[in-house]
Amino acid sequence: MSFGELFPTGYVIFLLESPQTPLSSITRLRHQKIELLLQARLRLSEADPGLSLDTLLRQLLNEAEDLTGSCVGFFHLFSEDLQTISLQTWSDRTLHGPCTALADQYHYNIDVAGIWVDCVQTRKPVIHNDYKSVPHKKGLPPGHVNLVRDLVIPIFHHQKIVAIIGVGNKAAPYTVEDIDHLSILGDLAWDIFLRKREEQRLQESESRFRKLINDIPLVSIQGYGSDGRVRFWNPASESLYGYSEEEAMGKSLLELIIPPEMQEEVREAVSRMAKTGETIPPAELTLQHKDGSKVDVFSSHALIYPTHGEPELFCVDVDLGERKKIEENLAAALQEKEVLIKEVHHRVKNNLAAVVGLLEMQAHLPLDAATRQILIELVARIRSMALAHEHLYQAESLANISMQQYLEALLYHLHSALPAPHINFQVTAPEVESSLDIAIPCGLIVNELLTNAIKYAFPESTSPQSGQKECRVTINMHQHEGIYTLQVSDNGIGLPDDLDQKKNQSLGMMLVRMLGEHQLGGRLAIDTSQGTTMTLTFAPGKRHAHEQSLSAHR
Repeated sequence: MSFGELFPTGYVIFLLESPQTPLSSITRLRHQKIELLLQARLRLSEADPGLSLDTLLRQLLNEAEDLTGSCVGFFHLFSEDLQTISLQTWSDRTLHGPCTALADQYHYNIDVAGIWVDCVQTRKPVIHNDYKSVPHKKGLPPGHVNLVRDLVIPIFHHQKIVAIIGVGNKAAPYTVEDIDHLSILGDLAWDIFLRKREEQRLQESESRFRKLINDIPLVSIQGYGSDGRVRFWNPASESLYGYSEEEAMGKSLLELIIPPEMQEEVREAVSRMAKTGETIPPAELTLQHKDGSKVDVFSSHALIYPTHGEPELFCVDVDLGERKKIEENLAAALQEKEVLIKEVHHRVKNNLAAVVGLLEMQAHLPLDAATRQILIELVARIRSMALAHEHLYQAESLANISMQQYLEALLYHLHSALPAPHINFQVTAPEVESSLDIAIPCGLIVNELLTNAIKYAFPESTSPQSGQKECRVTINMHQHEGIYTLQVSDNGIGLPDDLDQKKNQSLGMMLVRMLGEHQLGGRLAIDTSQGTTMTLTFAPGKRHAHEQSLSAHR
């Protein structure tokens, strides 16, 4: 029986019934192994994110030893040219056991390695169940643990071997099942390595950014929320305006540095920016010091969109006498902030992709058809959110993504999950761009409507509408003067005549109405005269203004 689709390795896990082992016992053992593997993955995914790379990899190797019944475990990274082993990590049992030959071998050429690197030449998993009988072995270094048998697997990234993972000295011979389990943990080891490397880069980038904006002595940089209260206050702001960081944090911009005659104008500008995203143009301003004296600055502003929460306004105030000397440093600081936010979007996308992977694994376990379909549809919904973060990470602007590219990518993944070769799909969203808080609900709405169209609009025994040659589903989106229109149409059999659209309590239609009418504040219309057409019209700016008006009267 094949269980290869259960895991992303491409290997096949199988057990053969023998006279001594009933099939029910084999099935039970197999399920126990799968459960142990899933538990191991769960423990590793829930490990403290503050742990070092070496510690996480050692924990993974410990799990590999327990799962395969081994006494030795190791993980090696390779150089770009596959000629040098650049790092070695061993399991706790290997490090603290009788083996003493590991202390100083962190870098050496692959030519002097033993048969455990056979998998690099063959590009396949290698098992040596009788180490002593292998003819081309080079022997073991002094102090190395006696090796009885081993299993070593190459780890690939973009068709290139980047690392190997191995275990050794299992009491019984290694099997194909051990290959599958170790391959899954090997892929997870590489994911851990990439994640920790990105975390280190992000921390280094953030450290450089903070050092830069804190060490520039003549540039005041302040960060404000949409309510105008201080969230960031660098040392130069203290020198320029006289308030320490402790005094400034949480205080209103108007209370600190805005003279009375400018307060109403600034209040309106901040409110307008929070509603529409319109930034305040750079200008020479006369602001106010803590002691009441005037401070002449050239003030510029940037609206930064974090992954979660409301946008933040960053004000950069430069003493006019020093402006020309520090313009280059200011541009670099803002660019560094954008890089940090892009990295956050990338990490959110990766985390959602990990959730998708776990759900897909769960969907391949023995389940009834209804439960499996629920998991498949849940995967599609989560993937639509992950795609939005992926496109925002890749976009030139942190504020908006191309809806044409996003909807095309969403359609591609949905079509892969729910194949419909008899349907012709078309996306039209020319020059439409939107922010993340618009793209994600629109993507979820399109996902639900397309899923319904694929499942119900064209039964096998039904042709498209009379006079039309092909089954067709179209997605159109356009934007004009702040008003968005999203339309999903099909030329299928339409909705049942007795269906009460407003009382339809299916999860898909509940999501469409919740996202379209409540989250986006739009109007949803359904036309069944020619197939089924659902049209959503919404204006984000008016929704925000309405929400603020309600808030003011509470």
